[in-house]
Amino acid sequence: MSSAPEKLTPMMQQYFEVRRTLPKDTLLLFRLGDFFEMFFDDAAAASRICGLTLTKRQETPMAGIPAHALDNYVTKLLAAGKKVAICDQAEPAKAGKLVRRALTRILSPGTTLAANQLDASRNHYLCALLLDKAGLHAAWLDLSTGEFKVATDARPENLLPVLTALDPAELIVIEGEIERWKTAPHVAASVSEWGSAAVHALHAFASTRLVTDLPGYHFETSEGLRTVTTALGVLNLQGFGLAPDHPALGPAGAVVHYATENLCAKPENLRSLQEYRSARTLLLDPATLRNLEIFQSSRGTRDGSLLTAINRTGTAAGARLLERWLASPTLDLAEIQRRSAIVGELLARPMQLGELREHLGQIRDIPRILGRLQNRLRNPRELGGIRDTLAQLPALRTTLGSFGPDAQLSTLHAQLKELPALRQLLASALADELPADLADGNFIRAGYDPELDRLRGLTAATRPGSPTSKPPSRPAPASAASRSSSPAISATTSRSPRPTSTSSPPTTSAARPP
Repeated sequence: MSSAPEKLTPMMQQYFEVRRTLPKDTLLLFRLGDFFEMFFDDAAAASRICGLTLTKRQETPMAGIPAHALDNYVTKLLAAGKKVAICDQAEPAKAGKLVRRALTRILSPGTTLAANQLDASRNHYLCALLLDKAGLHAAWLDLSTGEFKVATDARPENLLPVLTALDPAELIVIEGEIERWKTAPHVAASVSEWGSAAVHALHAFASTRLVTDLPGYHFETSEGLRTVTTALGVLNLQGFGLAPDHPALGPAGAVVHYATENLCAKPENLRSLQEYRSARTLLLDPATLRNLEIFQSSRGTRDGSLLTAINRTGTAAGARLLERWLASPTLDLAEIQRRSAIVGELLARPMQLGELREHLGQIRDIPRILGRLQNRLRNPRELGGIRDTLAQLPALRTTLGSFGPDAQLSTLHAQLKELPALRQLLASALADELPADLADGNFIRAGYDPELDRLRGLTAATRPGSPTSKPPSRPAPASAASRSSSPAISATTSRSPRPTSTSSPPTTSAARPP
């Protein structure tokens, strides 16, 4: 981006303090009153992608987004492969005082959590890769659901089919790695000499995706072990079947570090770490996936693919599970027979199958709801989704139990817990109609909390138009001295008149709607 001017106003000093902590390929959205403002190269890039009006003040390019429409514009930026940093106000605005601002979240294609920025039927992976003389080591994380896996293989070509099927939204590699893969010789004795054909296949895989570089120390095994155990809240990884020197712990640590940096907090929905073993699944190379049109048709879209043709799932979580099964078809005969037996039981009882589909149709996407709630994206309607899902569990268990104790589905009946205490709490505490934002209030049911009801009554009594409210008193006229000394416009909330001087950077900005 453009360098900072020599003379800076306090607000622009604050802007550049945040800007310096971010990679240069990250767009910074800086909160100014009712708008998120962008400056310099960030403004030019966002205006091209989102169709924003690009203005200039004191020769400084600017573009702004109304705060209420932030999600819509961020979705466009992420779809274009951009990373977006949100710098929001950390305190209420006060006239004559610079508002304290803080970086609250960095959004990237691999770390976004908002429902409108994700495809509900697809997993959304952030993947880290490390290629060394021992082979290819990988870790992938779906931050929206908490799915976290690692894999390693001495032959990179054995992992490439899995990575291709996962189709990660963002890759993390060591600084300069992509260029080394690109320039590796085509003829060499081993992978360590950068001559394997798999290295160039790996470069081709990475070249079509958003790639983020991190310093090499984030990929060290010891650093990865410390980072992962801290995120999972465990002393070691023995419970997950992983040795402390597992070579994929380096990429796993890089994934967790990057997610933590973007969330501006530790990911709170990580509960386990699984090791993927290619020997347990059927390997489908990228050419086979493409020729059989398993995930994409010849037109490059999901329509017409095998996945679309067979997907009759009733829930978003089920659709993602089906995609994972197609990406890594199991070679375990017992598991194949179990799945086949369950399908047979369902087809043999069409009435119960219809009941199951009806109940599952009322189930919300619990893994992603919990992922947002645990990572500080709190929405009353999400809690309502948990309440409505819990309300379906008794009937769902009853239908599963009707297949009989000898059925394969009886295992699912035993595993499903109704959680009556939580169901009762949410049903009694949450209002029937819930807002989309905590700030809107009125999401706690009247009668649940007497003190809250009392405070609501006081608020209603002082609201204009209430029978008990008093008419507002007329303010005393301000003296000429007070009028001349008080600021007419707060620099933190409104756009000041366009300055004519070009000797200093802008003191404020409030973008015009696009």
